[in-house]
Amino acid sequence: MLNRRSKRRYIAVRCDKFVKADNGNGIYNSGFALSLTRRVAELYGFIVAQKSSIRDIGNNDNTIFVIRCNLNFLPIVLSAIPLLNPPALVLLISGTVKRLRMNLKKPSFQILKEENKCRIEKPI
Repeated sequence: MLNRRSKRRYIAVRCDKFVKADNGNGIYNSGFALSLTRRVAELYGFIVAQKSSIRDIGNNDNTIFVIRCNLNFLPIVLSAIPLLNPPALVLLISGTVKRLRMNLKKPSFQILKEENKCRIEKPI
């Protein structure tokens, strides 16, 4: 039987209030993956947290973090992300870092140019 490498998924997460550590390697040692691993360990146990193999890949700006996890544990990781303190938002999920970064550059929604479409009218 072949010993195959496990498949991974890359997740772009936005967390506005998370402060990254400045210890020389600030891009890769942001601490976001560590806090996510702790949350997964609190919810599902230490063994599941280690098997999910959450790693920090980098960050775009200071608010969007890119993390890597095992495909088999993706639902567990996705359920733990909104439960972080401060809460985070999943933006994109991809199989490769290259495609994830390309999709982050694209506008994911159309900007409404007219203000009337943005307003919610109050009932009379």
